[in-house]
Amino acid sequence: MACAVEATQAGHAVTVFEAARNWGGRARALTATLPDGQEVTLDNGQHILIGAYTRTLDLMVRVGVDVDHALQRVPLILRFPDGGGLSLPQMPRWLDRATRRIAPLDVLAGVLGARGWTWRDKLSLLATSTQWKKQAFTCPDDQTVASLCATLTPRVRAELTDPLCVSALNGEGRDEVIAAMETRLKLDTATVTFEFDPQNPFDRERIADLYRFGHVTRHIASDSTITVEAELPRRLLERFQKEELDART
Repeated sequence: MACAVEATQAGHAVTVFEAARNWGGRARALTATLPDGQEVTLDNGQHILIGAYTRTLDLMVRVGVDVDHALQRVPLILRFPDGGGLSLPQMPRWLDRATRRIAPLDVLAGVLGARGWTWRDKLSLLATSTQWKKQAFTCPDDQTVASLCATLTPRVRAELTDPLCVSALNGEGRDEVIAAMETRLKLDTATVTFEFDPQNPFDRERIADLYRFGHVTRHIASDSTITVEAELPRRLLERFQKEELDART
């Protein structure tokens, strides 16, 4: 979606295809009917958007979302069933704004009051996060989350940074792993070309499936047809070919 917004603002005509049968991605809502006939809306899952996601928040503003109205702002709470863990207090907005540049009082209060943490745990997080702030929360591109959090105690890593962060491959052997995966995937794919009727709902679903399961290499659209060339896993080839045959008969 971010690429689509950038391309649109650069003057390009963009069409976005939803890979799933319901739009919304991981944050989608689904309509369901209870046994008594009552219709309800089900959330696909619990999702959080932490304040550090400044680019995501900026993108929402750019597409016209009123983030103050659309988002429910709550303090960060990472508590475990036994009551241990970190929980930041709800600070009055005026106090938070007045003190944020000096020191985030909610973070300080939350860390000092973390249940089950020793003073060593608490001081390790305060010292490490202070160093991150001095670095303007930036780090070298090749630095891993593990090395960035090396000065934290094991308990803080297990109860705070590990749940929040999943490090991508960026250490020794990364290029070799990616190359091996690409080679294996290419051996198990076939290049296919299909034509679709953009007015046909079934064809639109098939286009979405191609984007979902394959690697689209060419997409040509006109008023009457859409031609898509893609690298498709061989295990799905028969299914797509059968659907193509059924659509033409």
